[in-house]
Amino acid sequence: MAWLEAQQLLRSRLFGDALPETMPGLDNHFRQLYELLHRGIAFGQSNSVLLNGSRGSGKSLVLQRVLQQLGSESELAGAYSVVYLNGLVQTDTRISLRSIAHQLNQSIDHEQLQTGSFSDCLTSLLSALKKGSSQQQSVIFVLDEFQEFTGFGDQRLLYNLFDVAQAIATPLTVVALSPHVSVLELLEKRVRSRFSQRSICFRHAQPFSLYLNICRALLFLPMSFPDSEFRDTWNTHIQETVLEDPGIRDSLLYQHELSHSIWELRRLLSVPICFMSEEQPLINAATFLQSLSQPYEDGKMTMLRGLTLADICLLVSLLRLATHQSHRALNFEMVYHDYTKFAAGRVHLVSKTASVKAFEHLLSLRLITWDSQHNRRGAKHVPKLFRPICLCVSGKQIRDVIQTSTQFPSMELLRAANALTL
Repeated sequence: MAWLEAQQLLRSRLFGDALPETMPGLDNHFRQLYELLHRGIAFGQSNSVLLNGSRGSGKSLVLQRVLQQLGSESELAGAYSVVYLNGLVQTDTRISLRSIAHQLNQSIDHEQLQTGSFSDCLTSLLSALKKGSSQQQSVIFVLDEFQEFTGFGDQRLLYNLFDVAQAIATPLTVVALSPHVSVLELLEKRVRSRFSQRSICFRHAQPFSLYLNICRALLFLPMSFPDSEFRDTWNTHIQETVLEDPGIRDSLLYQHELSHSIWELRRLLSVPICFMSEEQPLINAATFLQSLSQPYEDGKMTMLRGLTLADICLLVSLLRLATHQSHRALNFEMVYHDYTKFAAGRVHLVSKTASVKAFEHLLSLRLITWDSQHNRRGAKHVPKLFRPICLCVSGKQIRDVIQTSTQFPSMELLRAANALTL
């Protein structure tokens, strides 16, 4: 049955490893990473690259798509191996070395592991990949949760991987993935000097139009779907009925304000897919809207409800500035200046010392973070109150908390918050 095949395909895409045909907004990232890895395999070039972006921004999706594309090219068959390491799983260099040996189908002597140096063990493992007399198989190392590897003692694993990646004799490419903007600052000087300094940055805050395109790509059936008639009917229904429905658009817009995460969007779309049946083979707009409208507790809303008046006032000021001065880098001093202007005579004005404490509290809760777009190398030497920051909650969340809370002067704060729209 066509509807059952479609449901299984979409489930594997939303729950499993199946990938959509297109990746809106990520084509440039795909091309950069593909060219880098292809050169490493086809021409034996060694390199290293950092995929940097917040969780849910598409780093793993792009990497999976690139590896899938490389695996489909017959001329590269058997020319490379992929080794996956995760900083949350391989928690020290010895465990990492055992995992490398296992994934490369090589054995490692227990005595050598205990007494030999990490560099010698890694070199012997890679040298065993030689084919014939001279040609050596290329290896792609994927280091997920890269920031965790920086805490491995003296960073021997990273030092040796980047050191081998600089050697001409061993074709090796290191692909590191991390959500931390300043992860390179955690590297020791000797490790950083061996890293290529090449990074691909993933933008998390995409516009709503791109968010809709991602939603469309996740729900569309591919051209290879066996039943072309059902495929065309399905894709037309998604495009012209589901995604054009005003209620669904409003619900998706609200979800977009809460989170730009592709993973979160996949979780939301999985609900209406599970309601497909023989009697209802197409997604019903009403069912889709009901699944999107199901109330669930948002973690940030829970934290917002526990904030003090000083915390909320700083968030309102940052919200005002982020709307009217979106092109400028904002810092605490600018936020506090705006707070003193709108709070005077309306709400209780706390001292600057108390506001600094509130600012640090918001940072610890990650309701505001350091702005990676305006931070540059050496930003850590800038005084904390002058470092660029950005807001991590939406204007709707702030207004909802002010309206439902009894501890804040709702009318005065709402006037300040409603004078703008994010």
